[in-house]
Amino acid sequence: TSRQVGFSGIAFGVDQAGELQAVGKELSSSFPLDQPTITRQYKGKQVPWFYTGEQTNFPIDSSFGVWLMEYHPRFLSEWNPQPGGSNQGISRKQILQRYAAVLKDTPAKPYFEDVVALTVAVNDQNRKKFVELCKLLGYSERAVGEANVLKGPDIELRLIEQTETVRGIQEITMRVRRQPKEPAEFRFGTKSVLRFRGNGLATWSF
Repeated sequence: TSRQVGFSGIAFGVDQAGELQAVGKELSSSFPLDQPTITRQYKGKQVPWFYTGEQTNFPIDSSFGVWLMEYHPRFLSEWNPQPGGSNQGISRKQILQRYAAVLKDTPAKPYFEDVVALTVAVNDQNRKKFVELCKLLGYSERAVGEANVLKGPDIELRLIEQTETVRGIQEITMRVRRQPKEPAEFRFGTKSVLRFRGNGLATWSF
């Protein structure tokens, strides 16, 4: 499926080498996976970035996708390797530390710490499959109004009905390290709004 402007997706990652293959075996009866290697360009060549667990029977449209992933063990040693630093590992923490290390003009005290919840608008077919997948991955489910709320170890996923104008990820809730002095609300274009809620959280809606 070609990804167009407005596409969004959720990747479920693992932090230990070989875990994607193990999860794939557990899910194979309900969600058979292809596991190709995705590469990333660095200094004129493609280096291995991550293995992606693409679900061959999972319905997907042009606005939203779901996949599993495991970072490649050679990624840190081949993409912006750091002298004197750790160039091994596949955990999300290690990869994010590398991303941050190569950024320019990073703030001394960043506002955001982690994503803790997502609100996602999906069609009925995707919604049923998504709930089934999350339950197999150990998420619990409860109904809140017409939404399906899936609770995982680090994040909560809220699935709402997709419409012609409401598709894919609609809101991100983030834990923040600090609050801006003012304003507590920032607008980007006509729809996107970032709000600091004063309770250690911020929401970014689209």
